Amino acid sequence: MVAWAFNPVSVPSMTILRDAKDPNTPAIQAGLRDGETLISIDGQPFVTPSMLHFGDDPNAMWRQQLASHQGQTVQLVVADASGARRSVAVSLRVPTADKPALGVALGSTSTGVGDPGTAAGLP
Repeated sequence: MVAWAFNPVSVPSMTILRDAKDPNTPAIQAGLRDGETLISIDGQPFVTPSMLHFGDDPNAMWRQQLASHQGQTVQLVVADASGARRSVAVSLRVPTADKPALGVALGSTSTGVGDPGTAAGLP
């Protein structure tokens, strides 16, 4: 019970990069909106790590998945603030040091406490 009470769940979120030098990122061209939450990439949802995994990057799996499809078109499922989901086809670019494949910054938000199963490491 103690692990559950202190196990906030990290939820990946994305924020559109508004770069004056690059106003036409793949995300913007596909119609993704600022603040939408990334749910899956090509049908692959990810279980985000618990905040108890100190030092872990909660979005490492998302970045790896996007990088593995650079230069290809992927199907993203995103949700808006109300939880409404939609599917969007996005043509990823080959990333550079200053321009990620999707053209968004991935962040995460803490949703409070997790559930006991997640806290115990159960699927």
